[in-house]
Amino acid sequence: MKIVVYVTTNKVWVGEKEYSWDGRDIRSVFEKIKKASKVSNIRVVLGSDVSFVTSVKSGDIPLTRKNILKHIKSLVPFEIDDESFDWKQVVLGYNENWVQIVALRKNLLMNLKTTAEKFGIRIDKLTAIGVLLAEKTKGREAPVIIRWNDREKLLVLAVNGLADIVVSSANRDELMVYASHRWGLAVNPEEILFDGNRFDLEKSIYEEKTGGEDKDTLSLPTRVKETSEKDDEWLDSRSFLVGLSVAVLIICILAVTVFVVLGR
Repeated sequence: MKIVVYVTTNKVWVGEKEYSWDGRDIRSVFEKIKKASKVSNIRVVLGSDVSFVTSVKSGDIPLTRKNILKHIKSLVPFEIDDESFDWKQVVLGYNENWVQIVALRKNLLMNLKTTAEKFGIRIDKLTAIGVLLAEKTKGREAPVIIRWNDREKLLVLAVNGLADIVVSSANRDELMVYASHRWGLAVNPEEILFDGNRFDLEKSIYEEKTGGEDKDTLSLPTRVKETSEKDDEWLDSRSFLVGLSVAVLIICILAVTVFVVLGR
């Protein structure tokens, strides 16, 4: 069974069913998912208000995860770390290297991962709606604007599969100005309408790869990191040594205090 979960700040869609949530704890929604379908695998799409999508020209930046994270931290409007973003390389025109970036807030990522684990649900893929919509522009060498009127009303500026920016459809005029400056356009980019009939969300996310090299596959980490037995042993031994050091320090302080008092 193919189950797609679409998440925004106050609503979650499971297939075509719509649920409200408080934006902090998604457990109630996952409980309903589990009861309704007994599903064990899902794919999650992040709405524009819970994700951040952008692109950067790589230039001379070595394409490693560490370097990219360092480079984009100032671009993302919230704090991110190695777990809460992902990237892939996109080549435009004549070998012009760009990097597609997607990120989400760390607390939402942890909420999704821990809740899925609690209910025995595996998240096979976690990505953003802007990335999926931009995929539909592959083969178009000139920037275009995708207008999506479905779970959200969005505008996505994209070129040949690269999502540059995702905004609310209310910001159309500002987006046109941005597109002209960003891509050196003399006229406004073409607009393409993707409604429910022209864009199949389920098909689009299930066409996405779930494995491969970091630079070729865009998928946010979906598992809670587990601590190995070796790590546990190291942490236990470290705790013991710290405790022993503190005890020795206290004894030394007491000994010095007694010596001072007796010396008087």
